Amino acid sequence: MNVWVPLLSALLGAVIGSLASIISIILQGRFQSKRERRRLAIEAAIQDHKSAVDIATKTPGRRFIAPLSAFIYYHVKLIELIETDRLNDENLQALDKEMERIHAVFERHPKNNKTQHSPLTPQA
Repeated sequence: MNVWVPLLSALLGAVIGSLASIISIILQGRFQSKRERRRLAIEAAIQDHKSAVDIATKTPGRRFIAPLSAFIYYHVKLIELIETDRLNDENLQALDKEMERIHAVFERHPKNNKTQHSPLTPQA
C-alpha cells in the first residue's frame, strides 16, 4: 500500500501539469488567431480607405471619406460575420445600413464640413 501512494501522487501531478500546459496552449492559440484576424481586418481597412481616397481625389467635386476608424470597424465586423458563419445577405445588408449611419454621423461632424481643410476639395 505504501508503494502506491507515491506512484499515484506522481501520476496525478503529471496529469495536472499536462492539463495546465494543454489549456495554456489552447488559449494562446485562440488569442493569437484572434489577433491575426484583427491584423488582417486592419490591413484590409487601410487598403479600402486608400482606394476610397484615391477615387475621391480623381473625382471632381467635394467627396467625403469617412475616417480610417470607420473602415476598420466595418472590416472587423465583416470578419466576425465570416468567423461565426453568419455571413449572409440579411446580415451583410444590416452591416451596410449600420455603416451608412456611422458614415452620416462622421459626415455631419462640424470638423468634416470645413471645405477649406478638406484635402479632397478641389482648390479654386
